[in-house]
Amino acid sequence: MLFWERFTSLCNLKGLKPNPVATEIGIASGTLSKWKEGKTFPNGETLIKISKYFDCSIDYLLGISNVKYSSKNEISEEDLEILKMLHCLPRDSREDIIHMINYKYEQYQKKRKLLLSNSESAGEIHDMLA
Repeated sequence: MLFWERFTSLCNLKGLKPNPVATEIGIASGTLSKWKEGKTFPNGETLIKISKYFDCSIDYLLGISNVKYSSKNEISEEDLEILKMLHCLPRDSREDIIHMINYKYEQYQKKRKLLLSNSESAGEIHDMLA
């Protein structure tokens, strides 16, 4: 039912009701009723239509992600909190933290490159980096 909640929420954000949106996208009202009752779920083609209509990610519609508008590079609450803390620090402290982040990122990339050159399996690499 998470899909239905997200679908109706997106409709509300645009000031629209689900039925007119469904009609515009080419979805039968009976199908809409089945979604609402949780009896069926949209197929891939329909998810793409809805995603394009609302300019939102399919992952958001499916409940896989809480990021609605991936094309707009939405920032998570956690990332925003980190940025707020960073901006409260004196300039020299911010520069130190940015330097540490750059260092850790470079180390990660080196390790990743080494693992890629020695391994065929992407899953294996992910496990090693985790």
